[in-house]
Amino acid sequence: MALDLCSSNMPNAGVPLCDKSRGIPRYLIIGDYEFTTGDVVSIAAFKAAFAAQCLVSRNGSGKLIVLPLVTDVQNQTGDNQTGTLNQGFTEVLREGFPAFQLGVQISNNHAQQLRPLNNTDVKVFVVDHNLNVWGAITPAGKFRGESGRLFIGGDNFTDGQNSKTIPIYLSYTDIEEFKASSRYFTIDFSVKDYGQLRDGVLTLVSSTTNVHNITLKFKTGKIGLSLDAYPDYATALANAARWVAKNTATGTAFTITSVATNAAGYWVVTLDSTMWTALASLASVTLNLAAPSVLDAAGATKLEGVEIILTKP
Repeated sequence: MALDLCSSNMPNAGVPLCDKSRGIPRYLIIGDYEFTTGDVVSIAAFKAAFAAQCLVSRNGSGKLIVLPLVTDVQNQTGDNQTGTLNQGFTEVLREGFPAFQLGVQISNNHAQQLRPLNNTDVKVFVVDHNLNVWGAITPAGKFRGESGRLFIGGDNFTDGQNSKTIPIYLSYTDIEEFKASSRYFTIDFSVKDYGQLRDGVLTLVSSTTNVHNITLKFKTGKIGLSLDAYPDYATALANAARWVAKNTATGTAFTITSVATNAAGYWVVTLDSTMWTALASLASVTLNLAAPSVLDAAGATKLEGVEIILTKP
């Protein structure tokens, strides 16, 4: 009928056979990167794009991080809000938002490292036990994480009776996106080896004019203990191209003349003598390692530097 509106709103009920549904969550990938159509043309293309975004610096746009393996899953999706009409009919007024408590087995220090994510709005991809990566399709046809909010519960004591996990609370905040715009991409590799950059803390040992002796260490949860990165990274970082420096006040690049190893367990970083001499007293240079992607290509993997300020006396 010309005035029949039903036909214009009626979906077809058939779909291709053997399509997928969500499985058991295994890994959460957090970040705002949107995979393009070129990124999902093949598993190799997806893997390359994914790996590249996992090497973006901590404050860079499109950075992706991978949270630890999920070993316990509790569905905490809220109940639908329903209403009843006086003729006995019940209708759904509001759907319950999907929410999950996910348990991970990690250290106290690792949990602390993740707690800055608490109560932040994030984009979340979920890799399930079938190696399907679940996200959402954007209006432009890109593939991105679904909108959610995280809370990392933190470490606690165990009772000795039950397996211990640290809870990660994941609440989805856009129910229409979750229910109506979800998509998946199937991979054939584990994501656990990606998105695991460690903060390498640079420390000044001593200085002689423009020559600075620098150590690199990883903080641990044990008081007074930091792990020395020098044995693993000595050679890879003994190159001026693996470091960056800038005038702290102006942000102008500051030339690094050379970087060499020292048997005492530190790097000797020599800044440009002329530029250092031109600095006013108490002016400073900010020194850091190069971008994680540069370090990774040079064999210094899973590493991002934490900058240090070098002040001229």
